[in-house]
Amino acid sequence: MAYGTTDSEHGNSSGLQNSGTSFARWSTAAAVALSSFLNATLCMTFSTMEEFAKAVLDQDGPGVAALYTVWLVVTVLGLGPALYFVERYERATLYFCTLCTVLSAWQRWYGIAHGTSRYFAGVLSEILCGIGAWSIFTLPGKISHKRFPKHEQTLATSFMLQANYFGWLLSTALQPIIVHDEDSFMSMLLVQGCIAAVCGVAVVLMYQPLTSEATALVAATPDSVEALTSSGFSQVFQSIYSTPFFGVQLVAYGLLGGIGFSTPSAIFFILGDRTQLAAAANSAFIGFGVLTGLLLGYYCKNPTTFGISLKSCHVGCAVSLLLCSLQVHFDMLDSGAASAIVLLLLTACAGASSLGFIGIAIESLACSYPVKAAYICWAVESFILVSASVFSDRAASASGLWLMTVAAGICMLPIVCFYQPPEKSVDA
Repeated sequence: MAYGTTDSEHGNSSGLQNSGTSFARWSTAAAVALSSFLNATLCMTFSTMEEFAKAVLDQDGPGVAALYTVWLVVTVLGLGPALYFVERYERATLYFCTLCTVLSAWQRWYGIAHGTSRYFAGVLSEILCGIGAWSIFTLPGKISHKRFPKHEQTLATSFMLQANYFGWLLSTALQPIIVHDEDSFMSMLLVQGCIAAVCGVAVVLMYQPLTSEATALVAATPDSVEALTSSGFSQVFQSIYSTPFFGVQLVAYGLLGGIGFSTPSAIFFILGDRTQLAAAANSAFIGFGVLTGLLLGYYCKNPTTFGISLKSCHVGCAVSLLLCSLQVHFDMLDSGAASAIVLLLLTACAGASSLGFIGIAIESLACSYPVKAAYICWAVESFILVSASVFSDRAASASGLWLMTVAAGICMLPIVCFYQPPEKSVDA
């Protein structure tokens, strides 16, 4: 069922979205995307460089892996409370979270290089990095629906969200090439700090506050009045209660997104010592996910196209992971070029499906239910991060890839069988 808006709401919304220039809108979106990109690059450092991190931090594998868990826990716990500030103090919240991400990079380098407890320095840096992620998973929905015209909202949302995966891609692909020993690992941390400082300044310069005209329109929109009297969290839970399929979609999208986060760990495990092939497979997985997300955001401007896109992503992920699991099960991963090409194609398809769908999923929910877009981002991303934390611990095992396959099949069924695309868009 789709929800519409009144003519007065359309007038205010259109005036708000057209009050700023295209440059101002996209510059602000780029600021959020850059903050998200930087955060993803930093939060994955210890995980992608586990062997060197164990030596530098004097920890075993589980100890290093726990650092990413710290980031996950801090991020999930803070997403909800941070929405209060995201909704009311957009610029200040973005600046604060970006500052925490920059501080994370410098604290990591200084604490490990000069501190007495290197592992504590790593933990503290991941806590700061988790705080830095509080805005980047909810601002995309708010900014795209407040600043962009209807035909650009899906692309804007996808652009800001896919930047996080792009940072993950560079972290996974480049860091193993740059780092060769403990000294180069420490040098990389210093370089990260310098780059983070530049990115932090760029975020401040690129963010464009709303004009006085737009600010007045914001205050006049029903959405802003409702923000003072009705909680977005109430909108989420009321929608789940009144339309249970809304909750089913949240879980399904959370599972698919969690699969996207966790599959690279399963790939690293099944390929073992074939590190170059593992790096190539994971680069294909993430790279095609980012590319697909941007293409879907660009071409799927009409909400009526969301259904076929989402169903294709769910089916594509389940089928590609099933074929990949069968390839491993029947020991078809020999050293030949043919098996490597098949694996790269399957992982690229799985990544395109499990990562590329996210922008379409959020916009589909925003068009179908009376919930503000920022809170839909919060709900979907929270489910993704929780499922990722569960899957990640089990992905690096003999049954990890099969677990991803079964989960993909489970979340595929309700979307393929029962999902109906919205007929028109809605402003919550």
